Amino acid sequence: MGTTLFMGAITFLITVMLGHPWMRLLKHYRIGKQIRSEEPSSNQAKMGTLTMGGVLIVVPTVVLILVMYAYTRLAARIPVDFGGVVLVGRSLAVPIGVLVGFAVLGAIDDYMGVRGVRRGEGMRGRSKAVIQLVIS
Repeated sequence: MGTTLFMGAITFLITVMLGHPWMRLLKHYRIGKQIRSEEPSSNQAKMGTLTMGGVLIVVPTVVLILVMYAYTRLAARIPVDFGGVVLVGRSLAVPIGVLVGFAVLGAIDDYMGVRGVRRGEGMRGRSKAVIQLVIS
């Protein structure tokens, strides 16, 4: 449990440090929410709201887990005693795969909503639900 909390804290710190530069980059490339004219006027306030924020959570999490996995596998030859505890094992392959799958789906949905054919809408709900079911 201590390793999990430590990795969560490191991911949080990385996310906080990269947050402002990431937002500047998104603003520079105008990657923000598009609002259709048919929608209520109350939704117009959301125009330009930045998307793709999930990258700030998913990338540091996956990188840290891969680093911990590599350390566990490669540094196993170095005599370091963790009380026989393996820091990261194969049991994380499925959750990380699902995390990356949903992150890619979210990125595609955001891209379709910003730059794709269905601007302002993103993916169709049914299509997204079927893909989520397959990933799950």
